[in-house]
Amino acid sequence: MIEQIIWSVAPLRYRTTRYLCTLLCGLFVMLTASAQQENISYHFRHLDISNGLASNHVSAILQDRKGFIWIASTALQRYDGTNLVTMANFDRVPGSIYYDDICLCEDSRGRIWMGTPDNIRVYDPVTMLIKTLKVADRTELPEGLQCSNIIQDHHGVIWATTRDGLMQFDEASFSFHKAAMVPETDRLQMQDGIMEDETGNLWLSGKEHLYILDRDRKQLFTPGNNPGHLPVLDIRNSFKKIYTDKQHRIWLAGRKGILYQYIPTANTLREYRFNTPKAIIFLM
Repeated sequence: MIEQIIWSVAPLRYRTTRYLCTLLCGLFVMLTASAQQENISYHFRHLDISNGLASNHVSAILQDRKGFIWIASTALQRYDGTNLVTMANFDRVPGSIYYDDICLCEDSRGRIWMGTPDNIRVYDPVTMLIKTLKVADRTELPEGLQCSNIIQDHHGVIWATTRDGLMQFDEASFSFHKAAMVPETDRLQMQDGIMEDETGNLWLSGKEHLYILDRDRKQLFTPGNNPGHLPVLDIRNSFKKIYTDKQHRIWLAGRKGILYQYIPTANTLREYRFNTPKAIIFLM
């Protein structure tokens, strides 16, 4: 049943960062090998503080529909290929690298959403203003929110995973509220990775396992509610990022140095284990 739905319709923070870096490096190697087979070449050049970058510690990069590159470090900057323009500042202390977990998202209106450890902000290219949003019962500047990921689904709804669990944006009140369609005990577990798959289902990382919320946002699939016997729902792990590639494979960057690959058409799961290189541990 669910198979058809999916296919047819602090110290710990630093340790997690090291694992994620290793997992992403592994995925990059796989994608690079694929690109080489397709005779695609890439040219890299460096941007750093000498070029106007706010900090050499970059936590998120996004390319918008107009081609601009948005870079989040101790500030949010827009890069046009030549110039860096600072749109917002994140650092509490100038020169600090406090904000090492910032997420970015562009919605269908071209607005840029920023999730930070303290709050959620949005930049409107029409008004050229940045607003800090109210979140559920928190104050205007909700300390400790720890927003991990923000996405917009096919319905146009903005979702955010935070330390307070899964949040849903309400355009009328221009604020985030608790996702009422999810049982509260489960909602509070949804603090990390989130992705909408090609059929509109939301994949959400819990603290111990994966959740899948169907495209109509009425059914929540869990290890205890898995009629399609999906192996991904049996994984005992949490996931920093969840991603669908061009071959329709779903990748889950799990903690403990494990990268998972799920193929919906075959309902098969494969895992890759990585040992964190000493060089990466030292640099991180």
